[in-house]
Amino acid sequence: MIKPHWIQLVRIFYLIVRYNLDEIFLQIPSCRRLYFLRWCNPYYIFYNRFIPRGKRLTYALQQAGPLFIKFGQMLSTRQDILPKDIIDHLVTLQDQVPPFCSKIAMQLIKKELNAEISAVFSEINNTPLASASIAQVHAATLHNGDTVIIKILRPNIHALLERDLAFLQWGARFFERRIKKITRLVDEIELTIKKEVNLINEAAHAEQLKENLQTYHARYTQYGDAVFIPKVYWEYSSENILIMQRIYGIPIMDISAITATGVNLHALAEKCVAIFFTQIFHDNYFHADLHPGNIFINVARPESPMIELVDFGIVGSLPLKDRRYIAENMAALVDKDYRKVARLHVESGWIPSHVPEIAFAHAIKKVCEPILNKSLKDISLAQLILGLIQAARQYEIQLQPQLLLLQKTLLNIESLCRHLDPDFNIWEVTQPILKQWLREQIGPKAVVSFIKNQLPKIIRELLSQEKP
Repeated sequence: MIKPHWIQLVRIFYLIVRYNLDEIFLQIPSCRRLYFLRWCNPYYIFYNRFIPRGKRLTYALQQAGPLFIKFGQMLSTRQDILPKDIIDHLVTLQDQVPPFCSKIAMQLIKKELNAEISAVFSEINNTPLASASIAQVHAATLHNGDTVIIKILRPNIHALLERDLAFLQWGARFFERRIKKITRLVDEIELTIKKEVNLINEAAHAEQLKENLQTYHARYTQYGDAVFIPKVYWEYSSENILIMQRIYGIPIMDISAITATGVNLHALAEKCVAIFFTQIFHDNYFHADLHPGNIFINVARPESPMIELVDFGIVGSLPLKDRRYIAENMAALVDKDYRKVARLHVESGWIPSHVPEIAFAHAIKKVCEPILNKSLKDISLAQLILGLIQAARQYEIQLQPQLLLLQKTLLNIESLCRHLDPDFNIWEVTQPILKQWLREQIGPKAVVSFIKNQLPKIIRELLSQEKP
């Protein structure tokens, strides 16, 4: 009997041949001698050579299954790894995945509501607003007049994900000796995916972000009501269905439409950075899936546009120690204090303690100096982070999953802001936020607060030690 994993392997191999994804391997010099095999492939001769490689990769990922679509979505944000022609096609995986049958969607909605659709909604649109790898979204109107969106999981999504995850686990065990930590990577993917397919988790994330933002508005009144998180209708939501308030903002990538309303793009980019860095460092709870398809702009007040967020399946948080080290690292990099950067990496546990500090500092300087040897506004935060990871890779860098989420978020933010304003200086906005946060953590007020909170505990421990 053929094992299911081998069936899936054959299926993946078929997709590689069907869409000539072997083209990727032919970029490797040692594999170019196999170039003649392409002309043995009838798909290439009659079809594939007329279709851009990015589109072929997108087709293959869509047919491979939801887990592979998620992988393609992750790759679509990595302009440092893939060329622009491939990225331009992969971005369509963010919210342009082919929808499933509307009739099936209505049946699933009815089942999850445990009631007739007409009993809950006065109107529902059979044509989906958006369709992604795990769920699709329909517009509807409640009987009280509220316009909402219905996010419903794809049929059999749990079984499909279990199949693909089992295949990845099997493959990870097979390649474990050749690729270090691959099993751990697959475990992290599995944990993230399983959280994302529980829509109650997404609803809870949205509520927490909304609560944090209310505190944010109180602290930073100069930004007004900067961010909008849609309302969750808990009475209709479950693990497989999510009902939220509908938004009508302009997609953030539609620059021409936003500009036509008179919005200042530079101010909008500044607002995005300030808000998201505050989520990361002050609130310690950040939206970790900030691709452009999840960000909209409400231009009802062009002088103070509101950022509208959707899709809260993935959020991140970091221990205080890691946040402090990240802030200090960024400040030390701008000052070109590479020894301090190396020391912080070792102290944080990201680099093993046996690594020579001087050697590591030299490696960081070699990679980061060309980036930092520019005017401040031309320094790319994305390139700087990737340069650091590149320098640390040879020293057994050990980053936790939440740190990788943060890295992806920061890369997305910078890419987004440079799209809004190519001359945007991200450091002008981030440095004051980081310095203020560091003062709160290690300044005089922080010391007083620490003593106030810890002194009673210290006294109790001393008194307990004196007892016979």
